[in-house]
Amino acid sequence: MHSCHITNSSFPPLTRELTYAEFPLVKEVWYHYHQQEVNPAEDRIFGTFIDGTLAAVARCRFHPDGHEVDGVFTL
Repeated sequence: MHSCHITNSSFPPLTRELTYAEFPLVKEVWYHYHQQEVNPAEDRIFGTFIDGTLAAVARCRFHPDGHEVDGVFTL
């Protein structure tokens, strides 16, 4: 079980789409949820960084009939 706390960061959280090179960072966040995997051919991943550390990710998965946000994971 993780504890939640407020940080006294001097930088605001940064949310952006992750690059393919950053996909391994996602595994650390997803590990706690059924060992979820990222598929570069089907997924766009967005992440929120707090003090340079990836703290939350959202997966937008491509399907033949459109896109779906099918998971949001937070440490």
